[in-house]
Amino acid sequence: MRYALCDALCCAALGKRLCYFALFQLLCWALLLNANDREPMQQTVLTIINPLGLHARAASKFVDCAKHFESTITLATHSGEVDGKSIMKLLLLGAPMGTQITLRVVGVDEDSAFQATCELINAGFGELEE
Repeated sequence: MRYALCDALCCAALGKRLCYFALFQLLCWALLLNANDREPMQQTVLTIINPLGLHARAASKFVDCAKHFESTITLATHSGEVDGKSIMKLLLLGAPMGTQITLRVVGVDEDSAFQATCELINAGFGELEE
């Protein structure tokens, strides 16, 4: 309703071209308000430290860990960002030992999901020799 009233007043007073500009400004303002309402996100950069990298067994352990949480969990490298709950997408990252990965977690249980996935990666997916 507010946009319709503004549209009518704007078109009558300023002409069609300025009306579109005013609507664009209102849209930008609305997007900024929505940006402030976004959920918080946990993010960090980690290094793959296990000797075989993010191979099938390690990816399977990560997916098993991630699936216990409702939050959206993603891993990103220079080659792209993938869903942390998909073993096939994790394998496509091609992350050998030493790869820097960005872990992002967003959702209602993000704190516990972030902690669990960070611990798994930092522990070398349980594959480090003692």
